[in-house]
Parts: sequence; structure tokens; C-alpha cells
Amino acid sequence: MDRVDTKALLAGVDLLALLARDTPLQRVARTDGGEYAGPCPACGGRDRFRVWPAPREGPGRYWCRQCGARGDAISYLRWREGLGFQGGLRAAGRAAAGGGTPRAGCGAAAASRRRPAAGGVAGARCRW
Repeated sequence: MDRVDTKALLAGVDLLALLARDTPLQRVARTDGGEYAGPCPACGGRDRFRVWPAPREGPGRYWCRQCGARGDAISYLRWREGLGFQGGLRAAGRAAAGGGTPRAGCGAAAASRRRPAAGGVAGARCRW
């Protein structure tokens, strides 16, 4: 695989729209590009999941204060679709290009492909 500029790739992905496909999010603050809250797609916690889609520095991020799920669009896609890093890059590329990604989650097909990933999403319902 050729070198990929992950910063540019992440800048092209609408993290808020990507996460909103799996969990309802509500704006709770307007500072630093906005903060959104909702149920965690990993553990199901009702109000512990936070998303910062456009921080002043770096790519958009998410974090669950209950299960510890955290990361960027690539780590989320890797968890959601059960992908390795290169697969996550391809999925993020499709999302950045407007192609979207299929709604997945914790289905048997995704769980059978899932691999351990350092720093990825670690949810209570969807353990790898």
C-alpha cells in the first residue's frame, strides 16, 4: 500500500456524521468546534459518550467516559467494521469521498474478523 497522509484523510471525514449513523448525538457545547454527547455505540452507556468533531488542533475525536472507547474516525471504523489498519484507511477514504460505509456494529461477521488493536475501541458489549 502506498503512503497515506492520515492527517489529510481524517480532515476529509465528517466524524459527526459517521458516528451519528450509529448513535444519536446532541450538541452540548459550542466551544472549540463544538462538543456532542449521546449513548456510546460500544458499551451502550446513555450519556458518557463525547464527540469533538472539529477541535482547534488535530482530527476530530470521540471518548466514552464509561468504557474508555476513544479515538478518531479510523479507529472507529476499524472497530465498527472489524478491520485492520489498512482496511480502516480504505473505509475512511470511502467516507471522505462521500461513499459512506455500511452500518455494521457487533454482528457475528464483524466479530469474526475483529483483531486486537492497541488504543482502539474497547467496548463492554463488543470485545475482541
